[in-house]
Amino acid sequence: MTAAPVSHGSRGLGATVWAPETVTADPYNAQTPSAALAEPLTPVGAFFVRDHFGSPPATPGRWRLRIGGAAAAPFDIGHDELLAMEHRELDVVVECAGNGRSLMTPLPPGLPWSQQAVGCAHFAGVPFRFLADRARIDPAAVETSSPEPTPARCAATARPSSAACRSPWPCTRTPSSPPA
Repeated sequence: MTAAPVSHGSRGLGATVWAPETVTADPYNAQTPSAALAEPLTPVGAFFVRDHFGSPPATPGRWRLRIGGAAAAPFDIGHDELLAMEHRELDVVVECAGNGRSLMTPLPPGLPWSQQAVGCAHFAGVPFRFLADRARIDPAAVETSSPEPTPARCAATARPSSAACRSPWPCTRTPSSPPA
């Protein structure tokens, strides 16, 4: 593993600028620096990244989310409409299921995470329940999925600074990132 360049600069009195430690370059996967885990909320620039497919290009004005499948009223929603919806804010600890894998014997397949594929962030977003209720999803439905590697499919990627960050709901903003 290699550490991404860290700039110890100032963003206000005594602020430290963090960078996650690279685990793989392509697709990009990185873990939170140990020192950043001492903060109550993981600094956005230090948050771990788990990406199975690489990040697809997303232009907010053209980006669309399709809610369909087992839905009585399928629909598409654009970025601006999603931002305008009622949202919730929540501090969330996110941890990759493979966290600590590099400490196992024998070493299982997968990324060789140490114990830093974890972070706590303040997320804001539209609860999926709001979208599912609008689409009138069949109550017997048991799974959400995407047919291609899109932000919706890359649910394991945690990057709270991204306008399309991955979370249990379509995340729209964090206090440390400006609204898109």
